[in-house]
Amino acid sequence: MVERMKTFVSALAGLMMVATAAIAGGPAAIVEEIEPARADIAAMQYVERGRIIDLGKTGSLVLGYLNSCLREHITGGIVTVGSSRSNVTGGRATTERVECDGGALILTAEQAAKSGVLVFRKPMRGATQRP
Repeated sequence: MVERMKTFVSALAGLMMVATAAIAGGPAAIVEEIEPARADIAAMQYVERGRIIDLGKTGSLVLGYLNSCLREHITGGIVTVGSSRSNVTGGRATTERVECDGGALILTAEQAAKSGVLVFRKPMRGATQRP
Protein backbone atom coordinates (compact mmCIF):
# COMPACT_ATOMS: atom_id res chain seq x y z
CA MET A 1 0.00 0.00 0.00
CA VAL A 2 2.80 2.42 0.91
CA GLU A 3 4.66 1.58 -2.32
CA ARG A 4 1.52 2.29 -4.37
CA MET A 5 1.10 5.62 -2.59
CA LYS A 6 4.73 6.59 -3.30
CA THR A 7 4.29 5.67 -6.97
CA PHE A 8 1.07 7.65 -7.19
CA VAL A 9 2.61 10.73 -5.53
CA SER A 10 5.68 10.54 -7.81
CA ALA A 11 3.50 10.24 -10.91
CA LEU A 12 1.32 13.14 -9.77
CA ALA A 13 4.37 15.33 -9.11
CA GLY A 14 5.75 14.55 -12.57
CA LEU A 15 2.43 15.33 -14.20
CA MET A 16 2.24 18.67 -12.39
CA MET A 17 5.72 19.62 -13.56
CA VAL A 18 4.86 18.79 -17.18
CA ALA A 19 1.56 20.70 -16.95
CA THR A 20 3.28 23.76 -15.44
CA ALA A 21 5.85 23.76 -18.25
CA ALA A 22 3.10 23.47 -20.86
CA ILE A 23 1.14 26.37 -19.36
CA ALA A 24 4.22 28.59 -19.15
CA GLY A 25 5.11 27.73 -22.74
CA GLY A 26 8.10 29.14 -24.51
CA PRO A 27 9.44 32.65 -24.52
CA ALA A 28 6.98 35.51 -24.95
CA ALA A 29 9.42 38.40 -25.41
CA ILE A 30 13.06 39.30 -25.63
CA VAL A 31 14.73 41.90 -23.44
CA GLU A 32 16.20 44.45 -25.84
CA GLU A 33 17.50 46.82 -23.17
CA ILE A 34 17.48 47.03 -19.38
CA GLU A 35 18.89 49.79 -17.19
CA PRO A 36 20.51 49.62 -14.74
CA ALA A 37 22.30 46.34 -15.38
CA ARG A 38 21.05 43.46 -13.23
CA ALA A 39 22.21 39.98 -12.32
CA ASP A 40 18.82 38.30 -12.83
CA ILE A 41 17.99 39.59 -16.31
CA ALA A 42 20.07 40.86 -19.23
CA ALA A 43 19.73 42.22 -22.74
CA MET A 44 19.01 39.59 -25.40
CA GLN A 45 17.48 37.25 -22.81
CA TYR A 46 14.12 35.63 -23.49
CA VAL A 47 11.40 36.06 -20.86
CA GLU A 48 8.35 33.88 -20.44
CA ARG A 49 4.73 34.86 -19.88
CA GLY A 50 4.08 35.58 -16.20
CA ARG A 51 7.62 36.74 -15.40
CA ILE A 52 7.57 39.65 -12.96
CA ILE A 53 10.27 42.32 -13.24
CA ASP A 54 10.53 45.05 -10.60
CA LEU A 55 12.12 48.14 -12.15
CA GLY A 56 11.89 50.29 -9.03
CA LYS A 57 11.13 53.97 -9.60
CA THR A 58 13.66 54.78 -12.32
CA GLY A 59 14.68 51.53 -14.01
CA SER A 60 13.90 51.08 -17.68
CA LEU A 61 13.19 48.11 -19.89
CA VAL A 62 12.58 47.55 -23.59
CA LEU A 63 10.75 44.34 -24.47
CA GLY A 64 10.20 42.99 -27.98
CA TYR A 65 7.18 40.69 -28.09
CA LEU A 66 7.69 37.68 -30.35
CA ASN A 67 4.08 37.00 -31.38
CA SER A 68 2.44 40.43 -31.48
CA CYS A 69 5.18 42.50 -33.17
CA LEU A 70 5.04 45.05 -30.35
CA ARG A 71 7.96 46.80 -28.70
CA GLU A 72 7.40 48.25 -25.25
CA HIS A 73 9.47 50.97 -23.60
CA ILE A 74 8.80 50.76 -19.86
CA THR A 75 10.05 53.10 -17.15
CA GLY A 76 9.64 52.26 -13.48
CA GLY A 77 7.09 50.06 -11.78
CA ILE A 78 6.42 46.37 -11.70
CA VAL A 79 6.17 44.62 -15.06
CA THR A 80 4.30 41.37 -15.61
CA VAL A 81 5.17 39.86 -18.97
CA GLY A 82 2.11 38.79 -20.96
CA SER A 83 1.78 36.70 -24.08
CA SER A 84 1.46 39.74 -26.37
CA ARG A 85 2.02 42.77 -24.11
CA SER A 86 2.95 43.66 -20.53
CA ASN A 87 0.93 44.72 -17.55
CA VAL A 88 2.73 47.62 -15.84
CA THR A 89 1.83 48.74 -12.31
CA GLY A 90 3.27 51.97 -10.93
CA GLY A 91 5.26 52.79 -14.05
CA ARG A 92 4.90 54.19 -17.54
CA ALA A 93 4.83 52.20 -20.78
CA THR A 94 4.72 53.18 -24.43
CA THR A 95 4.08 50.67 -27.16
CA GLU A 96 5.00 50.70 -30.83
CA ARG A 97 4.29 48.22 -33.58
CA VAL A 98 7.40 46.96 -35.36
CA GLU A 99 7.81 45.02 -38.57
CA CYS A 100 8.16 41.32 -37.85
CA ASP A 101 6.81 37.93 -38.81
CA GLY A 102 4.82 37.47 -35.59
CA GLY A 103 6.43 34.13 -34.79
CA ALA A 104 5.75 32.59 -38.21
CA LEU A 105 9.37 32.34 -39.35
CA ILE A 106 10.31 28.78 -40.13
CA LEU A 107 13.68 28.17 -41.74
CA THR A 108 14.60 25.24 -43.89
CA ALA A 109 17.71 23.32 -42.85
CA GLU A 110 19.61 24.97 -45.70
CA GLN A 111 18.52 28.48 -44.64
CA ALA A 112 19.38 27.78 -41.00
CA ALA A 113 22.86 26.59 -41.98
CA LYS A 114 23.47 29.91 -43.79
CA SER A 115 21.95 32.13 -41.11
CA GLY A 116 23.71 34.05 -38.39
CA VAL A 117 23.47 37.04 -36.14
CA LEU A 118 25.86 39.64 -34.82
CA VAL A 119 25.07 41.59 -31.68
CA PHE A 120 26.76 44.87 -30.78
CA ARG A 121 26.50 45.81 -27.14
CA LYS A 122 27.82 48.89 -25.45
CA PRO A 123 30.71 48.09 -23.10
CA MET A 124 30.05 48.00 -19.38
CA ARG A 125 31.26 50.97 -17.37
CA GLY A 126 34.83 50.48 -16.29
CA ALA A 127 35.43 47.63 -18.75
CA THR A 128 38.74 47.60 -20.56
CA GLN A 129 38.78 47.23 -24.33
CA ARG A 130 40.56 44.16 -25.69
CA PRO A 131 42.03 44.05 -29.19
